[in-house]
Formats: sequence, structure tokens, C-alpha cells
Amino acid sequence: MSTAKHRRGSLLPPSPAEYKRTLYDLRVQLVKLQNQVIRKDLRILVVLEGRDGAGKDGVIKRIVKNLSPRETRVVALGKPSDRDESGWYFQRYVPHLPVGGEIVLFNRSWYNRAGVEMVMGFCTPAEHESFLEDVPRFEQLLVRSGILLRKYYLDIGKAEQKRRLADRSRNPLKQWKLSPIDDVAVKNWEKYSEARDEMLGRTQTEFAPWNVVRTDDKRTARLNVIKSILASIDYKGKDERLLHVNAEVVFTLPNLKRRAREGPANRDVTTAAARSRHETAFALLSVPAGFGVRLDLFSSPHVEMQRRSDSRSAPRRNRDSAGRRCLAWMTGHRGNSA
Repeated sequence: MSTAKHRRGSLLPPSPAEYKRTLYDLRVQLVKLQNQVIRKDLRILVVLEGRDGAGKDGVIKRIVKNLSPRETRVVALGKPSDRDESGWYFQRYVPHLPVGGEIVLFNRSWYNRAGVEMVMGFCTPAEHESFLEDVPRFEQLLVRSGILLRKYYLDIGKAEQKRRLADRSRNPLKQWKLSPIDDVAVKNWEKYSEARDEMLGRTQTEFAPWNVVRTDDKRTARLNVIKSILASIDYKGKDERLLHVNAEVVFTLPNLKRRAREGPANRDVTTAAARSRHETAFALLSVPAGFGVRLDLFSSPHVEMQRRSDSRSAPRRNRDSAGRRCLAWMTGHRGNSA
């Protein structure tokens, strides 16, 4: 087992040696998890969304490296065809869902409609509104069918995104990542922030919560995403000592009741969507300082586990501060500041 120290409550990146040791230990745990998935005929679906350059490819690469390729699939669909566009929006994703004994990772997913399609004008306001209404029901069907659904949104600072996209354009080994969307990602920073806020606010559910990941440090983000996945699922040989998730790196959004978004039946869809974006959706993230945010609003197995163990020694205000800092960080990523 790794002797690397857990940096509880810290955003300090791991040293190269610590990162290597911890990643090895977590990969051993991933193999144990996959053995359980195969034995018990489980179905795991991990959805990874986020800004361009936030590190989705890197996280996926570290997860699947030592897993069985027969029972592990990575799904990264391209531009929808004319046939896809003429059908039910979710239809092209359904054939890629996991069957018994499989772990499937979606590198972007149906949430394209709430992000890039909305920002770039690839869908209409009515289609966007319909998606936000339908996706919780769609995901509830998946969860009720027995799929273990885990959703992660990888976020990044504006300056770091700009640096990574510039590096991508210069690196001959990363040319396959380039797309016209990259060219306007930074330019459309505020639009993507608004789309993110509404997506997270309106698709956050108890049965399929969002985990938001701070990815300015790639290595810290990778380790904590893997820990989060492992901590959320029971399997034989699970070593809880390895699975402390830094709540300031990966945190689950509060399950606050959203305000009513729909007006009278004859209200114009565009108006309703605009009101959602600018008046209500971001309320989930911009909780006022006097609201009294509790860390237990960030309810996920790994946070709950650590909160119980810390409750005897840590003052309540210290445990609450992690939740407040996470929300403050998210609000700081709305505007044009780096």
C-alpha cells in the first residue's frame, strides 16, 4: 500500500513520486472493482462532462489503463448524422449503455445539448428547454434499471484553459484534439458559464447527482475522481484508507429545491429558458454567505464517511468552510476573471 500522505483539506498537488504511488494503489482498487462488476453482473456508467481542456481524456486514460478491454468501453461520439438528428435525441446514446459486467465511460454525452450545442447555436431554444426537462426522467429510467450512474463535471480556470488550448495547438501529438470549437472556447467563456450553471442547476437530482471537479491541477483531479468513483461503490477488497476524497477538489452540489421555472402554459419557451438561465438556475451555485451552507448538503458517500470520522475532532465551522469555498470557487468561474 502506498505510504503517500493524504493532504486533507489541501489543494497542494502531489509530488511526482506520491502521484505515481497513489495512482498505482488506486488502479489496484479499480481492478478489484471490475472483478466485482464481472462477478455480480453489475453495470457502471460514468459520464464525464466539462469545459474544453479540463482534462476529461486524461482522467479516462488513467482509469482504463489496467482494466479489461473486453469489459471496459469508452464512448466518445462524434457529430450526429442526419439520421441521428431526425430521431429521439437520446436514441443514439442508448446502444452504448453498459450491459451486465461492463464499465462504460462517456467522454461527453447527451449533455452536449446543454453545453456546446446551446452555446454554438446547434440546437434551438425549444430543443434545449425540452432536453433540460427530459434528462432527469431519462436518467431515472437508467438508475431504476440497475445502472450505477456517476456524473462528473470537470471545471477549470480561464487562464489555465487558455494555456492548455494553446499548448494543444502547438503539440504535434495532440493535433487530433483540435477542433473549431476550441478556437472560440475562451471567447465564449461567459456563455459556457451560463450554460453550465443552468445545466447543473436543472439536472441535479438525488438519484443522479453531479460531482464538480476542480481540474486546474490535473494530477490532483485525476486521483480524486478515481477515489470518488471507488468510494461510491461497494466491492470486495475495498481499502477505505486509500479513498479519502478531497472535498475541495470533488464536491457534490447541494440538493436545494429549485424554484418554479415554468409560467403559464402559453408562455413562450424562449422567455422561460432565458428566465431560467438568468434568474433561477445559478441560485444553486451562488448561495449567499448568510445562507449557512452545510457540508452535509454536499451529500456523497465519500464526504459523508469523512464527515463522520472528522466530527469528533473538527469544529463545525471548519467542516462547513470546505463547502463554502467550493461554492465561492464555482461563482468565481462564472465571469471573465482568470
